[in-house]
Amino acid sequence: MPTIELDGTVVQLNIQKRPAFEAITALVFDDADDQRSVDDLYALHVGRLQAEGRGLEDPVVQAGLWALHDLGARSMRRTEDGDSLQVVERVDSPASRGDAESFGFASVRDGRAFAAAIANIRGRSIRFNGTVVPVSRNSQGSIEAVMNLISQSRLVDEDLLMTTVRVIAALVEQPDSPEMQGHIAAALEIATDLGIDDLTIEADGSVELGRLNVGNALASAVLQGFTPDDVMKIRKRLDALNDQEQSLD
Repeated sequence: MPTIELDGTVVQLNIQKRPAFEAITALVFDDADDQRSVDDLYALHVGRLQAEGRGLEDPVVQAGLWALHDLGARSMRRTEDGDSLQVVERVDSPASRGDAESFGFASVRDGRAFAAAIANIRGRSIRFNGTVVPVSRNSQGSIEAVMNLISQSRLVDEDLLMTTVRVIAALVEQPDSPEMQGHIAAALEIATDLGIDDLTIEADGSVELGRLNVGNALASAVLQGFTPDDVMKIRKRLDALNDQEQSLD
């Protein structure tokens, strides 16, 4: 089994069930606006749980340590106040990048994919009309308003991805206003959830899509609670679309 070092002591990581990963991830997910890295946030919450009296064998603490290990943390130390942990040694990892390879069937089923999913959504951007635009979480109201537009605009049997692109094209044609800027920001967040990270809308209305970002789509599906089978279907579909695009080049 993997290990992680805490205050100079090697801690053994034991297999945990999905509810433990859901519990620690819910704590980290609530800190969406915190600018610290994802591993620092997991360390923060593991330290707080320990300060509350939970030991290293506690399932939620263990799930947090697993998340830290997957995110590349190798060594940590307790802060002087004893209420938190600080990552002192880390390495790059697929989970820390939120790469598609982090979302295998087993990791989604068991809950270990949650850490990679949060790392993914916190570091997103989209190349929109040639400019790289950071993508952050929008309010539930903004997302729902744009999702309603997408639902109303969707043609029979039309791929949701293409409907979203059409809605974005329609939004950018509207007069500029704070409300419209909010709609566009929400629409771009939804687009990244579907795997779009390179979108160009020409003046004549034509659209160009770059390769789809499979990791983005899988991360979003994981955090929305999709089953492992459904997540694998999304992977297969997007891989096929990317292969199709490559064959046309």
